[in-house]
Amino acid sequence: MRQNFVGLVISQGKMAKTVKVRVQIPVHNSRYKMVVNKRRDFLVHDEGDICREGDIVRIESTRPLSARKFFAVAEIKTAYGQELQKYQNYPQMESTYRQYVEDNRGRLLLTKEENAEYSSLKSELDKPLPAFARNSKNTEHYNEALNRRKNAERRISILLEVARGRQIQLTEDGLPTFVDLLPNKFSRDFVRLFHRQQGDAQGAPHN
Repeated sequence: MRQNFVGLVISQGKMAKTVKVRVQIPVHNSRYKMVVNKRRDFLVHDEGDICREGDIVRIESTRPLSARKFFAVAEIKTAYGQELQKYQNYPQMESTYRQYVEDNRGRLLLTKEENAEYSSLKSELDKPLPAFARNSKNTEHYNEALNRRKNAERRISILLEVARGRQIQLTEDGLPTFVDLLPNKFSRDFVRLFHRQQGDAQGAPHN
């Protein structure tokens, strides 16, 4: 029986009728007593030179075609590469998007309930502190407001820290749950394409 793998085309056009395909292979880790995914890159024969970077393909073992080529493309499962060609500056957009998500990860991954609490806490921080005065009544009022602000800052810090450790979840149409919080410079088509690739290539969970 021939070996079959599904992977992502990560390089194309550098060699005639050849693409490089990255595959994730589940391997049991004896140290951690769990199954982990290991990446492996294969040089794969593409007879028609039809695969493009970003495509998801099924590859199948074949007779040795060269010193390093033992697989051939059996099927293009999803032609994401064609969609990628619409974005000539995709690498720059991808880098910008990754950085934005990393910088704002905690805020983006808050749940609906946590978002409501976050907004309430932010409104508390936006309130101006009362003027400080030596009058005991005014001083007490000032200290109470200052304590409320410190508590709000502390709670926001905890919320964001917890959220940063969560995995990005995708909706049924392939968009992250926080898509509505993204700036307009990231189109929905681009965001969907980015997370499709991440989901198919790296096993990101789809809800």
